[in-house]
Amino acid sequence: MRPATSGEAAAGARPGNPGRRRVVVGVSVGLLVVLAVLPALPGVGDSALFTLTLMLTSVAVAVNWNLTGGFTGYVDFGHAAWFGIGAYTTAILMSLQTNGPQIGWAAPPAIILGAVVAGVLAAAIGRATMRLKGPYFSIALLGTFVAVREIVRVSGGLT
Repeated sequence: MRPATSGEAAAGARPGNPGRRRVVVGVSVGLLVVLAVLPALPGVGDSALFTLTLMLTSVAVAVNWNLTGGFTGYVDFGHAAWFGIGAYTTAILMSLQTNGPQIGWAAPPAIILGAVVAGVLAAAIGRATMRLKGPYFSIALLGTFVAVREIVRVSGGLT
């Protein structure tokens, strides 16, 4: 018996189970639908919505860390920056004021636009930083995090 070549190992010595993938995707989509409808149900109070928000926030951060640290093996010190950019954008949109009354956006479109802004900035910076190897990747994203933190600190009058 001959040893497996790197191409065979990369192709996967263990064949995947396509049925399992469909189940995982189906359950994930079902949970998202339930979580999207849950706030509209009668009897769901502020405590349940707070818990739901905290849970979804934790899931988003965990998925981000898993994608960067788990699949690529890179240590990402900047993942909090993307989360912060989305949250800061959402807060700015929801608290917009003109010379008169407050005309802030409603929460759902503000959250969606905040996620889009964070995603676009992450893709732009990620395009450059994913070419870096080893500690250079971590240092670049640590610098990104520090830069975002300073921008938020000096522009405190926005929110």
